[in-house]
Amino acid sequence: MLVVAQKVIWALQMSKRAKIGVSVIFVAGIFACIAEGFRLGVTATFLGDKDLTYSVSSVIIWAIGEMTSAFLVLCVPALPSAFKFLKGKARRRHMPRWPGAAKRLHQQRGCHARRTQNRSC
Repeated sequence: MLVVAQKVIWALQMSKRAKIGVSVIFVAGIFACIAEGFRLGVTATFLGDKDLTYSVSSVIIWAIGEMTSAFLVLCVPALPSAFKFLKGKARRRHMPRWPGAAKRLHQQRGCHARRTQNRSC
């Protein structure tokens, strides 16, 4: 099913970079399905094993691989907008907002003369 989707993805009118990105997300989804299958198989073996402490490690490793792939599939589409937001926020932090804004605000409140007495300024 996921392989058939690749044909549809490459037929879309998108940039090659976007198509590659969507394909990578699908590959992560395929890995999640494979890891889930191995985890189910290892869990079946784990339940019948006498040394549970030794056997649980393989179950945990496949579960971590499955969860990591699932998080990648869920979170990667949101990364470009998150980076754009952070990039814009960093740019705004270093730019001066407007000259004299803080001074005018203090003068409007009447705080310039009694700065130490009035704590709201």
